[in-house]
Amino acid sequence: MNGKSIKIFSAITTITILLLLIMAGPAQAFTLGLISSDQFVRSGQKTNFFVSAKIESNEKMPITKFSFVLDGPETIACDFLPNGTIISGCKGMTIKKISEVENVSCNGYGYGYGYGYNNCFTNGIFSYNITSNTKNYKIGIYSTKFITFLNNEKDGEKIGEPLFIVNKTMLAGCSVRANGGSLEDGSERSRNKLSFSIPLANAAPSQGSLQAQGNKKRITYGFEVIGALSNDNNNAQILVNGDFRENRNANIKQLAVINLDKKNKMVDIAGKNMNVDDMTATLMERCK
Repeated sequence: MNGKSIKIFSAITTITILLLLIMAGPAQAFTLGLISSDQFVRSGQKTNFFVSAKIESNEKMPITKFSFVLDGPETIACDFLPNGTIISGCKGMTIKKISEVENVSCNGYGYGYGYGYNNCFTNGIFSYNITSNTKNYKIGIYSTKFITFLNNEKDGEKIGEPLFIVNKTMLAGCSVRANGGSLEDGSERSRNKLSFSIPLANAAPSQGSLQAQGNKKRITYGFEVIGALSNDNNNAQILVNGDFRENRNANIKQLAVINLDKKNKMVDIAGKNMNVDDMTATLMERCK
């Protein structure tokens, strides 16, 4: 996503977050939100996370801090105060507070106070734009979490969509063709076919395809190679994104991860709606 697109997305998403939280469903003391601007980024790109905490009316919340965590090949934690000031961590991150919340006395609630705050918060939404520069992050798959702390104790947690950080030059030129293997039901099928290649630097995006068939199930998947998630002498993981179709259902967009077992010349591919294991590689060239 380019800079202009991110700015447009940021503005739209900020408004959407506030509206969705205001219109939230069943009443509860706390409603947390976590939306990311990108499902995947190239290593070195910036990406945005929009986090929010809605306090229902007539509730008094002794919020002492928030924490945003990326957990994957490394753990990147960011602790910050309700006013957006960073406490610790936050490698490569900046925080911009978007909305305010009413500050009231905690008198009578028996709460202690942390990080200099001696008040509770009520009737509103805390929301922040967290920008992460992935330049010094390890490539791979990261879970995303937004955590609240009341009276310095962990209280609520919101799990977001995973973040995929890829390297577009790693494995450049790698070509793979594979067949056989089995679908997730474990039935062996010889008509499964997978083919793709990773483009050279500055080349046009590369297209790949998968056809697989099991018991009363046929899937097709046409995809674009996004980049490598990991690579060593024995294994490599590659992120792809494209159109998935099962039987006669409509196409849906889907991310998937291809795993190359270089030593045994085997290939797996897994996504939300598919899992094809143990295909035999008939071609695996320049995949060092």
